[in-house]
Amino acid sequence: MKTRLITRSESLLCVLSHRSPFLIGLSDVFERNFQNPDFDLDQMATAMGVSERQLQRKLKALTGYTPAQHLRAYRLHRSIKVLRHEDSIGVTARAVGFSSHAYFTSCFKAQFGTTPKQVQKRWSKSMSRTAPVEANQQEP
Repeated sequence: MKTRLITRSESLLCVLSHRSPFLIGLSDVFERNFQNPDFDLDQMATAMGVSERQLQRKLKALTGYTPAQHLRAYRLHRSIKVLRHEDSIGVTARAVGFSSHAYFTSCFKAQFGTTPKQVQKRWSKSMSRTAPVEANQQEP
């Protein structure tokens, strides 16, 4: 069974814009636990105060996506912020709860259509264009 990733147009932010109390609570649970690679459906359901099956049913009914798809998308969106400050893709992957660098990269590419390294390169290019000239350098 192939897992469907949430597309850019269906980003987690769009899904959470419904702002139901349930989704707000789930967002809070994600924020507290997204860095833990062992955070699973059981822990998610316990934190939400519902059974695993209730969590799956409620989330699927509200958004059309599974809890695992939401958590993965949340982690990937958080990784964008981490990539801006971290040189290592592996460190970024671990910082957002992925235990495998390769899996993180493949999920990232499927979600955003580009690799984490390409995002870093674009970010560093845009930062170098806007960086101020250092005092010891002469302007041309």
